[in-house]
Amino acid sequence: MSEGTKKYDRADGKIMLELLPSGPMRDMAEVMTASVLSGKYEAHNWRLGLEWSRYHGSMMRHILAWAEGEDIDPDSGLTHLAHAGCNLMFLLEYARTKAGTDDRYKQPTVDEAEPEIVRSVPGPVIPNPVGGSNANDSAD
Repeated sequence: MSEGTKKYDRADGKIMLELLPSGPMRDMAEVMTASVLSGKYEAHNWRLGLEWSRYHGSMMRHILAWAEGEDIDPDSGLTHLAHAGCNLMFLLEYARTKAGTDDRYKQPTVDEAEPEIVRSVPGPVIPNPVGGSNANDSAD
């Protein structure tokens, strides 16, 4: 550690909120403020707990728009990344507090899948060396 660098003693158990960048926090607060002032949403409405998929979908739309080169959301005039950050922040809070409805799609394992679903999944084609039909051809 170089001289003049403060060593943080975490014996007090305090989290280091000072490490968070203020600019992005302000950008997300601007998105939330604009949403309330425009009348689009009530203040704190997100705390009521919605389906998680709504925030996931919105976050992904903003991220994809940004990834495709569009920096500013045309509806709000604010950055797509700040919108995505708000959505992620809401989802983090929902996961922490169990608010809203966790309606994420969960891929079933083979053990959990219904037998007819497992049977309908195509497998590899295994050639029959003796001739005739393939080993996985159905009798239907």
